[in-house]
Amino acid sequence: MPLTKEDLQAIQEIVQKEVKQVRYEIKESENRTKESINELENRTKESIKESINESENRMKGFIHESIHKSEVTMLDEMDRYDIKNEKRFGRIEKRLDTIESTVNSIKNDNELIKIRVDKLEKRIS
Repeated sequence: MPLTKEDLQAIQEIVQKEVKQVRYEIKESENRTKESINELENRTKESIKESINESENRMKGFIHESIHKSEVTMLDEMDRYDIKNEKRFGRIEKRLDTIESTVNSIKNDNELIKIRVDKLEKRIS
């Protein structure tokens, strides 16, 4: 049985209605996809910002810890050199005392020699 004009119009209306429905669903799907993309972009941006902040804070902590360790090491080295130099200074002081004592002894000996030479000169003359 051949299709009548009314049948073709009814089929055409059904097809047009289905096409409209499919177009609407496609449009809705596109909108949901765009919203999902926007949400993902926003979450990704937030996640990146948080990650950057955490990394910055960790780096600040590492820097402070490194500075502290360097300061402690430097102070330890200064103490070590102070002790070494104090010992060295002590040895130098002992040597200086010995030298001063020797110089004083030589001066005294020299004075005695002068006195004896003077006495001898007086005797001889």
